[in-house]
Amino acid sequence: MPVPRTFAQCLTSLMQERQLTASALGARIGMRADLRRVLEDEATPSRQAAVFRRLCEGAFFSEAQQQQLRNALEVSRMGIDRYLTFTSMDKLLGFAPMDAHAEPRVLGGEALSRYFETWVQSDCLDIILINGCHPALLGALATLFSDRNRPMRMDHYVQLDKPGNDPASFLLSAAPMLFDPRYTPYGVHASIANQHEITGHFLLVRAVRGDRARQWFFLINADATAYELANAGRVDIFAFVQRILGDLTPSPLMLKEFQSGKPDYLSFLMQCLRRELNRSTYSLSSNLCLCKTPTDILLNSFCEGGVMPSQDVEKMINKALPVFKKRYYNWFHRSKPVYDIFTSQGVDTLMETGCLCDHFFAMRPFTPAERLEILRQQLLFAQANPRYDMRMLKREYSPRFLFVCYENLCVSLVPSSVDYNLTNGYDQVTFSMPGFVRLLREYFLEVLVPNYCHTREASLEYLRQALARYGG
Repeated sequence: MPVPRTFAQCLTSLMQERQLTASALGARIGMRADLRRVLEDEATPSRQAAVFRRLCEGAFFSEAQQQQLRNALEVSRMGIDRYLTFTSMDKLLGFAPMDAHAEPRVLGGEALSRYFETWVQSDCLDIILINGCHPALLGALATLFSDRNRPMRMDHYVQLDKPGNDPASFLLSAAPMLFDPRYTPYGVHASIANQHEITGHFLLVRAVRGDRARQWFFLINADATAYELANAGRVDIFAFVQRILGDLTPSPLMLKEFQSGKPDYLSFLMQCLRRELNRSTYSLSSNLCLCKTPTDILLNSFCEGGVMPSQDVEKMINKALPVFKKRYYNWFHRSKPVYDIFTSQGVDTLMETGCLCDHFFAMRPFTPAERLEILRQQLLFAQANPRYDMRMLKREYSPRFLFVCYENLCVSLVPSSVDYNLTNGYDQVTFSMPGFVRLLREYFLEVLVPNYCHTREASLEYLRQALARYGG
């Protein structure tokens, strides 16, 4: 993803386009010394803002250029990492529009998609992408995943501390195929990437049809322009790069946790409990979750689910019930702050269907009486515990994903609705990078809560009204 420019960088570029010198422009706005400090990136945010106002008053730049400067001023105020994280998360969650991007092109003007016809007709398709976190490139590649039955695999190696490859920008770019089991992202540490000279942006494709295999190798520019290496298959460059990646030490970290076949649901619950236990938690979901459901209601729902054999249900209940009890108590009574955001639409969904956003497939829907009790207990705990900060997302917003930030530990992202079906499996993306965890916490408190949520009291009042509306 292109790296945003600071105010100094943007203003310098625009001055060069207009052939304006710092001395002449400084004199015209009456701020020679301040302009010099701005261009040397030594001015305070207030001085930068003052220079920007003078530039706008003097109409030295077009409206489009002024908007560029306005955005760059925000980049300088926030810092590049914070700016990328906050803006990318707004777009990822669906709270801000996605940017439009031109289709990637190979040098010479041809669209990269012209190769897709050959690739989609193959019996087996293997893709390696190194860095390349550009929305246009990943958006184009995502179309190859549209056919769920297509035999293919894509391994994506990302140097997450590389400018433009930060975790939030990566998530935004990779979102179209993030939860497809054929797509696997890996994090590569900068020192390892530098040691093996894999710091650029490369796309490798191997398509096999019958007994014939073809290979392609592209070098990708920052604007998603691709340069093709001719005759890549003659040297088997795909296998060559695979060997390099396979020899990396330490091995790249798999960023996506994917459970397939018959995952152990108890292990998943234990993992959640370990992350939540006595730790500040920042949660955004479309609906209420199992961890906020009284355990006696969960027990009845499990026992009467009618999907699993009775002996399997009994075994699961014996093991899972203590974990459910601990999660439920810990969610509402822990000594650390808990920030919990969900939607009014999600409350309506629970009350009308009896299902949660993470409703386990083997559980029956909750009865009308159980739904009211879940909501009643939610309201009681939210009113009684000042450390439990429950907020309702404003109705015009609906999150595309559910994410949970566990302070000083990790961030997990899952689809907005998941039934944890043991047959179909489930997946989630988890980042344990301390810097990203800190930035997500700041995004939650500085952007999500004040800009997109109702106040605490208004949120509590909505629950009271929902209880009254549904007969509670």
